[in-house]
Amino acid sequence: MLIEIGLLLATLFLWAYWLISKNFGKWEKLGFPCISGRFPYGSHSELMTQKKHLNDLAKEDYELFKDKDFYGTYLLGKPVLNINNVDMAKDILVKNFNNFVD
Repeated sequence: MLIEIGLLLATLFLWAYWLISKNFGKWEKLGFPCISGRFPYGSHSELMTQKKHLNDLAKEDYELFKDKDFYGTYLLGKPVLNINNVDMAKDILVKNFNNFVD
């Protein structure tokens, strides 16, 4: 009985690991500048442990990628594209608004 419970827990852990980390490396494959993700937190473990606020991390990331138009991060395994260029953000939010689903 204990072996079955141990195998079930190991299977659940491996499934959760795969589910969270399957998208890590997406920005690298696309050639985008990025902050690499780490299991289980993504790019910023400080956010999940509440050592830093999201705004502080966003400011640090902006300073790190100030010369780039965009960069990628990971939030709990989900890829997040951050836009630094104001004109690009305007094009996305205004001109291309109809391309996004609610």
